[in-house]
Amino acid sequence: MYLHPRLLALAKGVRWRIILAALVGMLAVSAGIARLAVAAVVIVSVIHEGAAFSSLTWPLVAMAGLTVLRSGLQYLQEVISHHTASIVKVALRERLYRHCLALGPGYF
Repeated sequence: MYLHPRLLALAKGVRWRIILAALVGMLAVSAGIARLAVAAVVIVSVIHEGAAFSSLTWPLVAMAGLTVLRSGLQYLQEVISHHTASIVKVALRERLYRHCLALGPGYF
């Protein structure tokens, strides 16, 4: 992946927010993978061992908790990403507006 220096210059001031959004996204992926692992344990317990529902209560509660955790982390990541994008867009629009003012009305 190639990151152009001009692109990095536009992200000045929000780089930590971008890194934070990426880290929260990775945590959400980890919670999703953990949920799938618990689901695999539940399926194996039911199919191979014929486990009763009472023995699967805690794994099912863990699955529900991991689903809620993943949803919360995904929401947080989206909120951080959208707010970061709006900050960058406003800064870019201000820069473009200042440049248009410097060019003057004759240019357009």
